[in-house]
Amino acid sequence: MATLDKKVYSDLYVDGSLRQDNLQIKKSGTLHLSFKLFGHPGIRYRSTIYINHSALSTKNAVSFETKLTKGNIAIIEADIDLEKLENFNTLYIVSIPVNANDFPDDVIILDKTPSLLLYK
Repeated sequence: MATLDKKVYSDLYVDGSLRQDNLQIKKSGTLHLSFKLFGHPGIRYRSTIYINHSALSTKNAVSFETKLTKGNIAIIEADIDLEKLENFNTLYIVSIPVNANDFPDDVIILDKTPSLLLYK
């Protein structure tokens, strides 16, 4: 597909299901996120997971860098402790291109997933 050579796409899966609007969550346990980024080969993205407009961090970093390659899907997975969430939460992921200047003939823009309302 020629479109995948020039555009970037993403999907956010929550506990194995593609989600784009809202999700009722439990009061305890974990929520498994799987963020898939694919398309334009050679583009490097720095992706950050946000809850209530604050970046989530791991022990080592706040963002995850991925390089897109032809025919492959970059996957970032994370587990969120539900006990640390409020009753209503906004979740989204922002991916910023790191090397867009390497592709002056292409339109390389940031990618943001739809905001997902998580409620208990």
